[in-house]
Amino acid sequence: MTKEILINHLPMQTRLAVVQDGVLDEIYIENHRQLGQVGDVYLGTVVRILTGMQAVFVDIGLARTAFLHIDDVKQSAQKSNFKIEQLFYQGERILVQIIKGGVGDKGVRLTTDIALVGRYLVYRPLGVGVGLSSRIKPQKERQRLKHVLSTLITQKGVMGGVVVRTAATKMDEDGLDGDLNRLYHLWQALSDGFTKAKTHKLKHQLIHQELPLPLRHLRDSSLDDLQIWVDDEQMYHSIQDFFLQIVPSGLSQLHRYAYHKPLFDKYDVEEQIQQALKSRVDLPLGGYLVIDQTEAMTTIDVNTGSYVGKHSPQQTIYQINLEAVWAIVRQIRLRQLGGIIILDFIDMKAQHHKDAVLSTLKHELSRDKTPTHIMSVSPLGLIEMARKRTHQSLAQQLCQPCEACCGTGMVKSNETVAFEIIRKIVQTIGCSAHKPIVIDILAAPVVIDHLAVHEKSMVQHLEHTLNAQIQLKVATNYHQEQYAISHHSAIIDDF
Repeated sequence: MTKEILINHLPMQTRLAVVQDGVLDEIYIENHRQLGQVGDVYLGTVVRILTGMQAVFVDIGLARTAFLHIDDVKQSAQKSNFKIEQLFYQGERILVQIIKGGVGDKGVRLTTDIALVGRYLVYRPLGVGVGLSSRIKPQKERQRLKHVLSTLITQKGVMGGVVVRTAATKMDEDGLDGDLNRLYHLWQALSDGFTKAKTHKLKHQLIHQELPLPLRHLRDSSLDDLQIWVDDEQMYHSIQDFFLQIVPSGLSQLHRYAYHKPLFDKYDVEEQIQQALKSRVDLPLGGYLVIDQTEAMTTIDVNTGSYVGKHSPQQTIYQINLEAVWAIVRQIRLRQLGGIIILDFIDMKAQHHKDAVLSTLKHELSRDKTPTHIMSVSPLGLIEMARKRTHQSLAQQLCQPCEACCGTGMVKSNETVAFEIIRKIVQTIGCSAHKPIVIDILAAPVVIDHLAVHEKSMVQHLEHTLNAQIQLKVATNYHQEQYAISHHSAIIDDF
């Protein structure tokens, strides 16, 4: 399987695409003017204490105040039973780290349990002992890593604890020692920055900024059987320097893309991004998915489409559901979906079919880096799952709510808007004492067409009843639900 990382860098934005065998598997986007990324560490000021929610709002200098819940507050054993109002006071300056990006109208979520991420380790200054990633399976290797890190922490007098990442598997002591040194020195610099900011009585200050998107992704990824293409000279050299410091073996897999055709066009990434913003996803055998994303949850509906199968109806349904699983998992990663996700499979009667679909889903999701919790198949064929959400989905990053439909995905029909206009005329001008009159109706082209063709008799009836002349005028800049009614040049209403 050919896996490639494509990095498209511009002064205002960086995009990173993960492509497997020519198919876009993941896409990440980072706007350079955007502050408040997951992993950033701030000095912040407590501005409000919510005793009912056991949380505080913290001003860290972003547009919206950040949210810190008591569950994300690192407490000592002596304070483990304390309430939020006993731990903080309004105006207090505290050190916090972003653990979840802002979504919709919600600000970022914070923690006081700082975690500094390296290639092989996560250093927690307020933690204790050595923890290991659950993905490190061999017991002998787990024991070795724990012994090596425990010894290094004791010898160096490092305060706090570490979590050993999956990438540390089979890593020698020198590599682990180097990562621990870098993270510990980073914490010391970060602590000094926090102290200075407090001394200067700053209300908020960015103390530590996470690595930019390409370096962050490469730090957290396995480099096995991977090729990396970068279309920007400066970013190419930044990654070179990063590999020299962290993982020199990665240099041989790094390439500078300097061809005339844009990098994302060469791999058809642009078109695949556009497809990922659509609600319908066609499956190879003829079925299709409908993905509906709202602020509360995401629903994914499986449909048979044109696929009729070659065997029994139940076998056909099973094949469609099984094929849908692979597409669903890819779409979840690609669209960066998080929170509650409801999968609506076509109803299967046979229990072994249900078990096979659920087992395949769990297997495919086990390779996802983002934690996911999956429930069983309900009698209606629904599967509930929750995927950790740390940042906005692809659609939320690239799109904004439609002004016409206010984000519902629906607008009033031509007929509905036409009837509204007629009712408005009857209600307002129908009781006017000024007759005869001229009534101007300004609306979108499709609405004017509907009034002129389908409601022609009704318009003529109004003209006769009101002793008026009705003029239909097209406003090309109006959206479908927008219209204006006026008579004698006086605007009656504007919607």
